[in-house]
Amino acid sequence: MTVTGIFGVPGSGLENQDFARNDGTAKVGAKFERRTAKVLNELSKTCAVLHDVRIPLPGIKANMDHVVVAGNHVLLIDTKGWSKGFYWTVPALGTFHGLKRAEHIDKPLSMAHKAFADLLQGDAIVSTPTVAVWGSDGPVNVRYVRVLDATVIDASELRSTVRKYVQRHGKGTADHQTVQKLLPFVVKS
Repeated sequence: MTVTGIFGVPGSGLENQDFARNDGTAKVGAKFERRTAKVLNELSKTCAVLHDVRIPLPGIKANMDHVVVAGNHVLLIDTKGWSKGFYWTVPALGTFHGLKRAEHIDKPLSMAHKAFADLLQGDAIVSTPTVAVWGSDGPVNVRYVRVLDATVIDASELRSTVRKYVQRHGKGTADHQTVQKLLPFVVKS
């Protein structure tokens, strides 16, 4: 059995959370999650799109902003809004915004990737997570950014990146069993 559609509400995982620096940061984050959702929702007739999915680990409050299920392949998408400018990574030194160190960018997504792979226990293939970056106050250049265990893209590439992923893996639908395993982790708003 297969399924397509939209599940969850983008940005709802940011409500009443204490990890954001302040309420303004959470609101900005939710705004960019809604932008990403708008792009992903356009593809929901050929895959399953889940928004604000808790990472399936006991005691962890963090979530994955978006999960796309195409066939039995799962793509985890983290949405970010970064200040305009040029970002680059030097292995062993970290990521910089211009000449200023940007430590917040260097958080790996390996824990989330492993948790989802463990949840799906080989029934689905969890692809390398994607970080979609929106410029919060102008254009961003992320071409030279490297995040451990993730692919970083400018959000302007999101539509074509996900469309290609769905075409390659989904054949127009999502695996029902995979979606059913993920649904209990969708944040209820």
